[in-house]
Formats: sequence, structure tokens, C-alpha cells
Amino acid sequence: MGAETFAIVTVYEDTATRDRAIRICDHLETELGSEVGFNFSWWKFDYLGDPFLAAEATAAAAQSDMVIVSAHAGGKLPSTVEAWIENWTAKRSGKPGALVALVGMVEDPMIGLTPRHNYLKNVAQRVGMDYLHQEVVGPPGAALGKATFSDVRMREADLSGIQGNGMTLRRCDLSGAAFEKASLENAELRGSDLSGIEPGTVDLRGAIIDFNQAILIATAYGLDVRAD
Repeated sequence: MGAETFAIVTVYEDTATRDRAIRICDHLETELGSEVGFNFSWWKFDYLGDPFLAAEATAAAAQSDMVIVSAHAGGKLPSTVEAWIENWTAKRSGKPGALVALVGMVEDPMIGLTPRHNYLKNVAQRVGMDYLHQEVVGPPGAALGKATFSDVRMREADLSGIQGNGMTLRRCDLSGAAFEKASLENAELRGSDLSGIEPGTVDLRGAIIDFNQAILIATAYGLDVRAD
């Protein structure tokens, strides 16, 4: 019996966002290629302004197992892209699948969750697809004191050297994140995964944490935490 086929449709904004999506797809093939036969199709945003190409991309997305939107951070997606998304979602008839938002590059002026994330999340919820996203927090060493992130996946994010004095990270998945020489002084951290913090590498003075986090950090510092 041949390998199961998994169809992925990727739309991308430019060369940089295309290359980022290629890396993700290459990783999927490396990890699962022996079990799943992948069928990839690629469409640049500009192509979706052509009625013939948009129709082909719509047909592919309507039957796909996963749709990846790889774009820069920003406000609304181009009208031709949103129209294309509305067209193929209307044709899925409840077919399960995943919508993946690869939105934001380190050079973009906007960081964190953007209107593009929100739109794509709403689309996924509306048509019953799983929603996965990746957002850029900022380059290592960035000043993020005014940034607020809630319920965000930041697995393996590079937060080295960030100046996060007073920032908010509530219920964020930070597993595997790098915090070397980061400052989280007076930051709101309750509910977030802080397992990646190594003793002595992060300034946590005045940070707001919950009881479970306090035990985790105390244990990392070699303290023997016991109940009364």
C-alpha cells in the first residue's frame, strides 16, 4: 500500500516569505516523508489577481489538507488574497484541515499578533479548520517593554538579550525558548512556560509569577522546596 497523500497549498507574499515556507515544508518532508506522500502547490499573492490562476488555486485549496499563508506582518491582507480565501473556504463543505499563518518577519515594523493573524484565525474558526500560527516577537536584543502577548505560541523563540522590562507574557508557550541575558524585570509572566530559563541568565527582579512558576524557578536554582 502506498503512502498516504497529504496536500499542502502555500500562498506567499514575496521571496523572503516563500523561502520561510519552503523551510517549514522541507522540515515536514524530513520528519514525515517516509510515512506520508506530500503534494505541494505554491502561489504568490500576485498570481491570485489573475482569474484563471486564482481559480486553480481555489480548487487546490478547497481539497487540501493544509493551507499555509506566508506573509509579512501588517494590516489587512490584499483584497485579492482575502477574496481568494473566502472563495476556497466556501467550497470546503466542512472538510477537516489546518490553516497555518506564517505572518511576520524580523525586519517587519510590526511584531507579535497582527490583524492578519486575527483574520486568518477567524477564518479557520468559521470553517472548522485547525489554526496554527507563528508570529515574530522581535530580533534578539529588542526593546519590548511595552509589548503584550497572551495565549501565544513562542516555542523555541530566540528571546536572547531582549529588554522586556514591564512587558506582559500571559499563558504563553515558551517551551524551548532562549532567554540568555534577557531582562524580564517587572514583567507579567503568570501562566507562561518558563522551563527554558536557566539560573543566572535572566533578570527576573520584580517579575509577577504564579505559584507553580515559583516552584519551577526555585528548583532550577537548586532549592529544595517542601510543604510545611
